[in-house]
Amino acid sequence: TARLGREAGLSEWVKLEAHMTPEEAWIFHQKALGYSSEDIATLRGSSVNSVDKVMSRLKHKIHVLTGVKV
Repeated sequence: TARLGREAGLSEWVKLEAHMTPEEAWIFHQKALGYSSEDIATLRGSSVNSVDKVMSRLKHKIHVLTGVKV
């Protein structure tokens, strides 16, 4: 996400967030705050694999919407 952050302005992030599910947005924000998949899984009472699947889905969605590989 760091590469996209340098290339995208605030308006682009707002547009991207509009395409995120609430689950994707929450996990994305936790990752942006520096939490690990393990931390996030503990916070939401799920498995690390579940968190990683959401992030994988979100990375693909960002790539499709922006053309930027994250």
